Order: sequence, then structure tokens, then C-alpha cells
Amino acid sequence: MAWTIEDSEIVSAAMMPQVRDAAVSGVRLIGLWPLTDERMLSNDARYGETLQVRVTRVMASAMSGVEVSMADSEFVYEGATSIPGRSDAVADALLAANESYDAMSTYSQSGDIAVVMRGAAVAGAQWDDDAVKAIAAALDAIEVVARDPSREQPRQASGLESLAQRLGLVAAAVNGLLGILGQSSVRGGGTALSVRGVAPLLPYVNELCERMAIGRVFMDASDLEALVSARALCDNGDGDAGDVVGLFAAYAAREWDRHHDDVLWDPDEAERLAKEDDEKRRRAELNDRFSAERPASESSTSENARRNSL
Repeated sequence: MAWTIEDSEIVSAAMMPQVRDAAVSGVRLIGLWPLTDERMLSNDARYGETLQVRVTRVMASAMSGVEVSMADSEFVYEGATSIPGRSDAVADALLAANESYDAMSTYSQSGDIAVVMRGAAVAGAQWDDDAVKAIAAALDAIEVVARDPSREQPRQASGLESLAQRLGLVAAAVNGLLGILGQSSVRGGGTALSVRGVAPLLPYVNELCERMAIGRVFMDASDLEALVSARALCDNGDGDAGDVVGLFAAYAAREWDRHHDDVLWDPDEAERLAKEDDEKRRRAELNDRFSAERPASESSTSENARRNSL
């Protein structure tokens, strides 16, 4: 029987403390919109570009098995097709990750799961035929819920309750996809539930967030390891789906706080605060030096007074 996402899962996820805490961050972020300030608009555009660099770095590292630096990821994002001093495997993995990211970028508007499957294939997903069919069916099921007319109004709302429901939907979807991968195989044997198996879906998760009008979510390699481990425990009967949802919500809250701060970032204010910090540090160093020199001076004064009294 094909997996479907149930309303009860969404409601249960939305009621979790971690999801509701994340929703507070989400409301704070969404409250900045509509952006009209030129600086904030520029900051938001820069955030989006940096997010792609960060996500494709994680994808490329996972898919190639080679550590990829932020500098390498940014270099390829800016148009390079090779990286001096790096193997072709690194550049090829980054090129594939960026192509995958771009391929899925229309899903948030179109709801077309074909672009998601195409993007996963470009990224190098090695799911076997049964896994491909199961993932495609799951994406269809998620899209049916995501475009449900009854959810249209809450999707436009900016309140905590509505945002918790929308985050609950995405978190439940992620949990379901991980569950499918845990029961699926990769070509050549082994399970698809691994950082490598999950990495091709990272752009989709963010496009689903966008489709549900919530902030995008970033997960690094250690986050994915934790998520995969939590789902594996759940599949073995030693964990609970709530553990997966809770982790994803924590990652969402962290990223939404970062996005909020990035949008509000003021370079002039940052420079002023940096100068203040430098001045405080300089004064502290002078005080420490003076305190260290004072005992020797006081000792010399005491000795002179003793000699004068003889």
C-alpha cells in the first residue's frame, strides 16, 4: 500500500513544542514582509544566493564522498566548471548539485513533481526502481495535501497557529519520505536511508517550504546524520516519528532566525559595533597590563619607605 500523509500526522506534528517554538521564529521572519527597504531586499537576495551555495555544498559532499569547502561551492555557483587544485569529482558533484537545485526551483510555483524527480536524478540519486516509484507516489500524495483548497486560507495567514500547521505538514512529509527511503534500496545493494540517499531531496524540501509559504530550512551533514539516525531508530521500533519532526523543527527555527538577522543586517551598524568591540578589548588589555605592573611598583615604594625609616 502506497504511503499517504494523514491529517492526523500534521495535527500531531503541529502540536509538538519544538514545532510551536519554531513557529515563533517563523512568524517573526514572515513579519518582515513585504520588504520595501532597498537594503533589506538586497540582503534577502544575498541570503538566497548563499543558501544555494550552502545546500549544494552539502549535496556535493554527500554525493561524492569528498569534503567540499564553501569556497569551492561558491566558485562553482558563480559559474566555474573546474576548480584549480581540486579533483574533477568535486567540481562535477557541485555542478550536478546546482543543476539539481535549479531544476527543482519551479516546484514551489508549479507543484509539478516531475521537476523534482528530474532534479533528483541529476543530483545522482541511486535509488532502485521500486524506491523511485515509491518516492514519486509519495511526492504526489504530499502535493495533493499541499494544494488542498481548504489549506489555501491558512497558508496566507501569518499567525502562529497557521504557521505551525504548515510547518507540521512539511515536517510530516520529510518524516514520511525518510520512512520510504528506509524501506527502499539503492542500486548495487544497501539501504537508501543515508545522508547520500537523502541529499537529492534537499532542494525539494525547501521548495515545499516555499510552496507552503514558510521559510526555507538548511540542514548540514551532521543535521542529516542526526535525522537519518532518528528515523532509523523509529523504523527499528526504538524511536518515535516525533523525534524526526522535532529535529526538523529545530533546524527550521535555527535557519529562520538566521534568515531574519541576515535580512536586517546593516553593514554600517556592524562596522560601528565592531569598532566598539575593538575599543573595549583594547581598554581591557590596558587594564590587565596596568594591573600586572601595579604590584611591582607598590613593592618598590614600600621598600623605599622602609629604608627611609632606618
